[in-house]
Amino acid sequence: MPRISHKKFDHYEIAAVTRLIDFVVNYKNGIRYAFIGGIAMHMLGSNRATADIDIMVPNGQAATVAEQLNQYNPRAFRIEKKPRGGYRVAYIGEEGEQNAHNVDILEPCQIEGIGDILKDDSRLQRIEKDYSATIFIPEVLLELKRISWRGRGKDEKKLNDKQDMEFLQACIAKKEQEKGKNAGRR
Repeated sequence: MPRISHKKFDHYEIAAVTRLIDFVVNYKNGIRYAFIGGIAMHMLGSNRATADIDIMVPNGQAATVAEQLNQYNPRAFRIEKKPRGGYRVAYIGEEGEQNAHNVDILEPCQIEGIGDILKDDSRLQRIEKDYSATIFIPEVLLELKRISWRGRGKDEKKLNDKQDMEFLQACIAKKEQEKGKNAGRR
């Protein structure tokens, strides 16, 4: 496996890799998915930087998705099985192996208490501008962040999660405010 970089993705790299993953996973193979974590925060408009990509796929599909990405572009995607379950793919962008990024492929069964959250379309949101990608709605991302925050040991990660939760709460409040305005126009 290449050495994984902690270099942050820039906006254009995020757009390119999310489009590629969407094409392979969703369009070409018809598997439901949602980006989560820092990538999803970025897509919602947060200035949150991230050095990896987290993607959630249906239970039992992580290995298939990892293989599909690798088969589609073996130079860009290399597979690694994670010791605690799930799969990690090293995404090797234009800068080569010295700046590879993790793509962690997770399944709902790996996160206690969330159930099969990919089955319900109302919990998913499509972001077409720039990304052509699917994420969870802010309410679901907030719940995932709360679960993540409880299990964090590193202060830096907890701070990121806290800032993400504040950002998501603001997104939810804005959405509710817009709903109220639209209801008043009827």
